[in-house]
Amino acid sequence: MSRAIDNTGVRVAEQDSQVAAAFIVKSPQVHTVDGWPAKPRALRERDWLWVVVFILDTVSILLALSFVVLAMITIGLNGQPISPWGEKVKAATLLGPTIFPIVFARIVSRTVKASALDRAAKGAKLGVLEQLMGSVTIFSTLEVQLLLRSFNFLGCTLILVWALSPLGGQASLRLLGNGTHAIRSQQDLKYLSSDSVPLNYLTDYYNFEIDGLYSAALFSPPNAQATGMDLWGNVKIPVLETLQSGNSESEGWLTVNSSNATYSSLLGLPIDGLATSGQSTFTVETYYMTLDCPFLDHVSREEVNWTSMLSEEYRQTQPDDNSSFCHENNTNNVFGFIVDSKSNFSRHGVLLPNESPYSAAPPYVLFASIADEGYNATLANCSLTRSSVESNITCQGTSCAVTQMRRSTFDRRPSDYTPLYANYTRLTFWSSWANAAGVSLPFITTATPTELFIQNGSLTAAFATLSQALLVANLYELPARTFSVRLSLLWNTYWQCRLAPQYQTGYLPSNLTEFPDQGLTGNIVNATTATVTRLQPVYVSNHPWAIMLLIASLVLFICGIYGAILKCRTVAPDVLGNVSSLTRDNPYVPLPGGGTALDGLERARLLKDLKVRLQDVTPGDPLGHIALGCMAACLKGCEPNVPKLPGPTPQMVRGFGSVPSHGCALLASAHAQTEPAMIQSHKIQKPPGTLR
Repeated sequence: MSRAIDNTGVRVAEQDSQVAAAFIVKSPQVHTVDGWPAKPRALRERDWLWVVVFILDTVSILLALSFVVLAMITIGLNGQPISPWGEKVKAATLLGPTIFPIVFARIVSRTVKASALDRAAKGAKLGVLEQLMGSVTIFSTLEVQLLLRSFNFLGCTLILVWALSPLGGQASLRLLGNGTHAIRSQQDLKYLSSDSVPLNYLTDYYNFEIDGLYSAALFSPPNAQATGMDLWGNVKIPVLETLQSGNSESEGWLTVNSSNATYSSLLGLPIDGLATSGQSTFTVETYYMTLDCPFLDHVSREEVNWTSMLSEEYRQTQPDDNSSFCHENNTNNVFGFIVDSKSNFSRHGVLLPNESPYSAAPPYVLFASIADEGYNATLANCSLTRSSVESNITCQGTSCAVTQMRRSTFDRRPSDYTPLYANYTRLTFWSSWANAAGVSLPFITTATPTELFIQNGSLTAAFATLSQALLVANLYELPARTFSVRLSLLWNTYWQCRLAPQYQTGYLPSNLTEFPDQGLTGNIVNATTATVTRLQPVYVSNHPWAIMLLIASLVLFICGIYGAILKCRTVAPDVLGNVSSLTRDNPYVPLPGGGTALDGLERARLLKDLKVRLQDVTPGDPLGHIALGCMAACLKGCEPNVPKLPGPTPQMVRGFGSVPSHGCALLASAHAQTEPAMIQSHKIQKPPGTLR
């Protein structure tokens, strides 16, 4: 092929001489570089830039150490209460996923580069250097192992180290959470004693309070009656006999299901001293009375011998007028109901809870109610027993319910012993109960609220319409079991109303001196101790993630220290991995002499305006030569001297053609021998040939 030499001395292909002249430079002149070293200098001079890099390295190492401290602090916060300091630590953990990978990438990448430079200065295999220089991210680490096919210990170690970067960031995010810790304490409580003597001597004074409290309980809505607390926040005691024995637990305790429990009274047990927060558990000793009426008799009032049926004490307390229930010849204008008994309640006297000197048949109580518009009556002869129970109560704050029950292990008195042993107590209780919550109108025959409740189960249903309210309660129509349960419920309710109505509605004094001294026997209050469990918000340390962060941070800290040591002891210029290093001793990039002590980035800073290109530097030859060369636009009129490199016999390297044994250290060009191919340099199409 013919050649053309232009006035700059650039040899080009004849057909594209003007295009090729802009790229291939062969001039004996050199490029002038501002700041290029003009005289020898010491390796690794410490200037202000070195100080800046040193400060950044120090800060990175301290940040790695801070994650170690952070993990240890979070472990120390485990179980600690929520605090401003803890919230600051928790906020710091949220920054971990952002900061940790950045610090990790800087430290580890600089450490592997420093290790590569240190090994290069001492002499190392090229594959090891490529492994290190290519492992600057976790993905590049995986890629370089695949491309080099170098699955050795170094490669596995680099992969494991880089895998700690995402794990450490996620570990920081999951270090600390919130939980609760149970704090238990003891608290003294007082509750109204069931053995308190009713306010008999002050009955007239307290009648208004007693009847008002009883009426409020009767007229309470059904959903309130079915709950474990009454309208005033007192705890209701269930009926032990209705609990299933299959729910029995250790020591005879039966589990109470508050959703379907049958309660002994519409009123609950007043308790003083409950903690307003947390869970309180305690045990109380109480009793309730049970009426068991096996049969309900439907009789004519005129055929009943009321004189022989009723006790002398009861007939003496009744008014002698035509509206009395007891007058056999009166079928109109009758009202009220009868509760009486001929049993000898006082034959046993007063017994203390730990006394059990006898066992006898229970007393019987007569209950009579008007039926069929006054012409007939419902009669029931019911046995009266007493059940002493222990109840485990659980409260969430001041909301309480009985959770377990059993027979009392302390109260040994027999079941037939009732608090009605005193005649006056018994008679005033029966006579006043019939008129409590309002009586029937004396001019018409109707039922009392008590009878209507027994018939309907609640007064809400009984007073749905006025006509129903005026009807007589035909209690004989009820099943005997249903009648017994409802009668016992109201019996215990009215009994509790007479014990202490002012304490039942929410005022149970903590100071015992505030209780009135009325000369009555029996304890007014009992004492118990509650175990109060408060759930305190605390910090919960995730120990597995904390250990993971400790491992990742310690590895990062060690890498930072190791990298700093390598940088201090290695004096060789950092020329690995920089494009500017390809200009070192490159005959196709004419530079001034010297500059071999320059680091790669320092050389790049000086040559940043130099235009280079990876190209065929012999576009006119049949055998091409690819190298990084300087473009003619920068160095016009220069022709470098391309030295012939004398040396020994070429060395054979697997995968390459013949290469001089010393050429690798001097030329920054790529040599390759391939099959004939079309090589394009800019717009010059080279004829088929080979590249060198």
